[in-house]
Amino acid sequence: MLFRSSANVQSVATAAEELSASVKEISSQVQRTNLLAQQSAERAASADRLAEKVKTASGRAAIGSQNSSTA
Repeated sequence: MLFRSSANVQSVATAAEELSASVKEISSQVQRTNLLAQQSAERAASADRLAEKVKTASGRAAIGSQNSSTA
C-alpha cells in the first residue's frame, strides 16, 4: 500500500509540473497575442490617419482643378 501511495504522489507531482508548464506557455502566448493585437490596432489607426490625409489632399486637388478650369 505504501508503494502505491508513493506512486500516486509522484503521479500527482508530475501532473502538477506539467500543468504549471502548460499555464506558463499559455500565459506567454496570451502576452504575445496581446502585443500583436496592440501593434495591429496602432497600424490600423496609422492607416486611418494616412487615408484621411489622402482624402483631404485629393479633395484639395479636385477643388484646385475645378478652379483652374473655370479661370
